[in-house]
Amino acid sequence: MSKNRYIQSFTRFPNELFRVNYGASVRLRAHPGPVRPLRNFDLLTTAGKVQPKALNPASYEFPNGASMRPNTTKQQNLVRTSRDSPAFTVYIYAVPADALLPDDLILVHEFGDHFSLQARVEMTVEGNINL
Repeated sequence: MSKNRYIQSFTRFPNELFRVNYGASVRLRAHPGPVRPLRNFDLLTTAGKVQPKALNPASYEFPNGASMRPNTTKQQNLVRTSRDSPAFTVYIYAVPADALLPDDLILVHEFGDHFSLQARVEMTVEGNINL
């Protein structure tokens, strides 16, 4: 089991947050659970669906969504060292402070300057998210 990394959850963005992404479409690296893979992943699925794990802070397990950060030194270093190339064009998405999340999403402050945009209800990985 992973270390519990849960500070607070939000239904509105507490400050402006950024998502660094390779390509125009945000695609999360899903892995069928419950066994955690040795490689990097964004979320575990159960029967092909993302489970809402941030509803109970005591049993929260990370990762479970799209990583986001404010404009900090860490975020700037991630952008500077990203692998921009014709095959991997870097896109940086910004969500303004106080943006309201739809009812099926939740934002979790996991640790330090790291936030995670996650499912608040069970959903498929392929579902479209429009903020």
